[in-house]
Amino acid sequence: MNRELSATRLNDEITQAHLADDRYRLCALYLQAGEMKEAAGDINAACFLFTQAYVYGLDSGNEDDSSKARARLVAYGRDK
Repeated sequence: MNRELSATRLNDEITQAHLADDRYRLCALYLQAGEMKEAAGDINAACFLFTQAYVYGLDSGNEDDSSKARARLVAYGRDK
C-alpha cells in the first residue's frame, strides 16, 4: 500500500473490505494496521494484525503482502 492512512480511516477501509469480502485488500490493510501498531510499540496487537494479513493473503493470493506479514511474525518468533 503506497499511502499512509489515519487509524480511523484505516479502520473504515477494513470494515468496507470486510463488507465487500475483498480478501486481497484485507491483507494489505491488516498489514498496514500491524505496521502502525508495531511503530507504536504494541507488538502483541501488531502480531495479531500481521496474522490476519497473513491468513487473508494466503486465502486471496496476495503473495507480496502475505510474505511481508509472515516475515514480521517470524521476526517476533510468532510463526509457530
